Amino acid sequence: MERIDIIYDVYQRTVGNYKFSIRSYYSRQVNLGIGFFVNDLPLPIICYKTDKHKSLPILEFNHELIQAFMKSENYESKHVTSRLISFKSLIKMFELYALTHFDEAPEESLMENEIYQDYMDQLIQKINQLRST
Repeated sequence: MERIDIIYDVYQRTVGNYKFSIRSYYSRQVNLGIGFFVNDLPLPIICYKTDKHKSLPILEFNHELIQAFMKSENYESKHVTSRLISFKSLIKMFELYALTHFDEAPEESLMENEIYQDYMDQLIQKINQLRST
């Protein structure tokens, strides 16, 4: 697992049983990155980053950590609709920070990415199941 160094916390918010953070970071391979972190995981679940040779930020997903988050039983069944709205707002805020964090705009939009949309569909399904219980 790649070790990263946090430059600073851009934004942090607790939604239900989860603490979400938007953090600026770097590592041996990453010149500059901005990541969306869940709880105290050492790596972001979603990030935009530039490597040492390319200044155009690229979008990356940590599928293993996302799957762990999606399979978690740490969700609360009350107020799930408002928590989903808060989560989506944080994701949008993350993308806005990414647009201003780098010298150049990222080549790919998170909101238009099919992988992101698939994960959101899965999360909405899980939330709907919680609502019905």
